Amino acid sequence: MRLSGWSIEGFGGIRDWHVDGLENHDVIVVLGPNESGKSTLRAFIATALYGFSPATREANMHTPADDGAFGGSLSLAASLGERLTVTRSLKATPRARVDRPTGHEDLANRPLPETGAIGRSVYADLHAITIDDLLALGDATWRTVEERLLTGSSLVFLRSAVEARAALEQRATAIWRPDRRGMTTVRALDERVRELQLAEREARAATRRLAAIDDELAVTARRDETLRSTSAATASRRAVHDRLGPASAAIVAVDRARAAADELLLHDTLPADPGGSLVRAREDRARAEQVLAATVADHRRLSVTATTKLDTVVLERATEIEEVTAALTLEDELARRVTQARADVAAALRERARAATIVLGRDADERDVESFERISPAALRAAIAARTATPSASSTRGLARLVAVLALVFGLIAVLDVAGRVMPGAAAAALVAVALLLAGDRGTRANLSVEASVEAALGGLAVAPERRAALDSGIVAEVDALVSAHAAIAVTEERLATETMLAEERQRRRARLLDAIGEPSIAAASRRLEEARSLATAVAGARQNLVVATARCDEARVEHDRLVADERAIVGKLATVDADLERALERIRDARDLRAAAAERERAAIAEHGDLGPVRAAMEAGELDLPSAEELSSLASAEQHQMLALGDLRQARGSLETERRALMAAAGPIDPSGEIAALHEQRSTLTRERDRIAVAAATIGLAERRFREQHGPPFLSAAGRYLARVTDGRYTAVHLAADSGQGGVPRLELVREDGERCRLEPPLSRGTLEQVYLALRLALLDELDGTALLPLYLDEALVNWDDRRTDGLISLLGSLGQRQVIVGTCHPELAERLEAIGAIVVETPARSAPRNPRIGSV
Repeated sequence: MRLSGWSIEGFGGIRDWHVDGLENHDVIVVLGPNESGKSTLRAFIATALYGFSPATREANMHTPADDGAFGGSLSLAASLGERLTVTRSLKATPRARVDRPTGHEDLANRPLPETGAIGRSVYADLHAITIDDLLALGDATWRTVEERLLTGSSLVFLRSAVEARAALEQRATAIWRPDRRGMTTVRALDERVRELQLAEREARAATRRLAAIDDELAVTARRDETLRSTSAATASRRAVHDRLGPASAAIVAVDRARAAADELLLHDTLPADPGGSLVRAREDRARAEQVLAATVADHRRLSVTATTKLDTVVLERATEIEEVTAALTLEDELARRVTQARADVAAALRERARAATIVLGRDADERDVESFERISPAALRAAIAARTATPSASSTRGLARLVAVLALVFGLIAVLDVAGRVMPGAAAAALVAVALLLAGDRGTRANLSVEASVEAALGGLAVAPERRAALDSGIVAEVDALVSAHAAIAVTEERLATETMLAEERQRRRARLLDAIGEPSIAAASRRLEEARSLATAVAGARQNLVVATARCDEARVEHDRLVADERAIVGKLATVDADLERALERIRDARDLRAAAAERERAAIAEHGDLGPVRAAMEAGELDLPSAEELSSLASAEQHQMLALGDLRQARGSLETERRALMAAAGPIDPSGEIAALHEQRSTLTRERDRIAVAAATIGLAERRFREQHGPPFLSAAGRYLARVTDGRYTAVHLAADSGQGGVPRLELVREDGERCRLEPPLSRGTLEQVYLALRLALLDELDGTALLPLYLDEALVNWDDRRTDGLISLLGSLGQRQVIVGTCHPELAERLEAIGAIVVETPARSAPRNPRIGSV
């Protein structure tokens, strides 16, 4: 991926810096003094690739001080030539958009997808290097080297062997481990199995106890049934005895009261209050008669309205009346148009008279109108132009004659001299005279031809003599005005005729309509139509309501007849008691009082002695069996013993049932047994899974160790080659030391040209250490970033280098191939040395005087 340019709207101290056209340059030099934006540009490129960090304006160190726009766009050329632009901005939240030829994608604050597996920390450590970064490699970069390069897992889409082995071992340990540390899955299953086995033993014991309880409950149920049956028989005999005497007396009293009531009233089918019922029936019948009368009256009124005769003459012509009424508002406008048309005809006649006076000297007549159609303005214009160019016939003839006479006189004088000799000039003079006479005749004929053309163009129009004598180009416009005025008369007369005919047609239509309906005016017709429509609406409503009214009348009649029947039924029933209604009501009240008293005595006897049915049945059957006093004493003692036995039995039964319910609520032995079997199967499956995971982890570890033994890290060889070019062969190779460093970061050793090895530590100079780590970074870039090829940014990284090793690096940078290198420097001499290998120089916006024709700030 190569940098094509950037457009920074606002980032740190940079504002409106636009650069493009860089994709074809392998080395780009950003030249500018200190604090002119070189490091800010490096941070902007990292932000464009990976997003804002931190992602808030308040926390980000590159937020513009003027609180203006924060962000910009970075143009890139991908490895296959595809151009893309990533634009980022930070307001309340970060926003990002990448535009490609195939479309666009919103990134929010995510990294650009083309960065691949190169994370922000690795990019900052390998691709964006400052002088402070050259003395070491970050832990994240070394972890990437350890996990991907030193184990052979250099493919970005694969996890490293370390990651895979650690993940597998973690999964295996989570399932089972040989010690008892931690709650593994298998250990949790074993604990659950032990709990379930204990529950299973308890459940089996409870099942056995439940069966014993069921047997005991069956025995108690049989004893309870026997005791209850004996107790019921004893209680029944005692109850019969206790109720027999008083109950018998009560039954006899009740029967006597009912017999007395029956003597007064054998059959009582009347309501509870016959008198009140009769009064209410009569009141209901009276109200029903009023409702019936009201509904009949409403029905008659609606019938009259529904049969009212409608004004069909007006209703049939309703549409025509409405149209004529609507047209009344247009008649004033029509009258105004007729008046205006008449005024337009008069104005057109005046205009034609004025134009005719100019051309004809009078008003136009029928012959002139016929000539209007034959007039040719174009021919008239041409004839007048020809007439103007040709002298008038009279002037031509007069001049010719005058010259001819003079020539003739001069010829006669010259022909005859004193001696009477003929001179040569005499003949010439005579010839001139004859030529002049002939020329006058030709002019006359030419004038006659022009006049004929004018006459033909006018079409025989009788132009006034004085205007004919002074014909000029203005006659064409005057004739056109005369013809146009005449044409306007025809148009306005036709419009007048149309408007007049329309007005007369509307008046005739209104007259026919008024004559047909017999009204003097349209206003009266409209009122009559409104009344007819109102009546029609009322008739239609009455017809609809008439159906409802008819149904109401029928319902009122039915209800009235029903109430009359109810009243008659009550009167008929009273008549069966006595012909006199008052005496009948009195007898009914007396009989009901006796029956009420008998019922009250019966209720009191039932309340005191219980149900009288068995006693009454026994009395009627003559089967009354009363125990003796001794039997009563024996029955009382037996009943007391039975009640005590029933109490003890009920208490024992309650305890057994309580225990049984508790046992039934607990889980049965089949529940833990099934779960135990399922857990054993699950434990077996997990054990096999753990064995497979452990074998896989061991296999990966073995493969990793064998790979380390068989293959050395190739990036160290590349780092040695880069270091040899930079140091001009002073150091030839870089190797891993036999012992590791602190924190797992490998120790490195350098091999000098004489074969001696040395560690990366003093007494090596700072410059040499920087050169070693730069060579390592270039080698790691080849290994870790062989696909994305992100640009390498060296920001003032060569301060501690001598000229010789700087030249070695410059030569190396010019041969890196596809990877683009950006060098930020404040030294013009370094920029000129890089220009010598084809680098392009971009000056920061802070430089006031640009050097040579280069790409600069905008």
